[in-house]
Order: sequence, then structure tokens, then C-alpha cells
Amino acid sequence: MYAFDDSAEPGLMRLSMHDSDLLFLAGDGIRSWFHMRAGADHMTARWERSDGNNWTTWMAMRFDRLE
Repeated sequence: MYAFDDSAEPGLMRLSMHDSDLLFLAGDGIRSWFHMRAGADHMTARWERSDGNNWTTWMAMRFDRLE
């Protein structure tokens, strides 16, 4: 899949399912873990960036279902 931001060219990312409620998205120097069933009515995502040696959390997100 393609990732778009302010750079001239889109990035390429890979999405894979690690278990029944965990998606892993990875690209060049960035990755994210999506917990689709973190709770009964929400999911969470943690985004990380690499400096070439270590991964550092960049964003933590929570998505709540609206009824």
C-alpha cells in the first residue's frame, strides 16, 4: 500500500495480520501496531519511528466507536 505525506513521492508500506486483533503496518523507518479489539468499543494504534538503530514511539492513538 502507498503512504502519502508532504514528500514528492509516496512511500510503500506493508500491512500484515499478526493475530486475530493485531495489524502491523511497516514502511521505511516507520511502523505501527493496530490493536483492533483493545476494548469493547475502541481500538488503539502505536506509531514508531526508527533512527536507524532504535525504534521510538512517535504517536499513540485511540479510536472510539460512536453510536
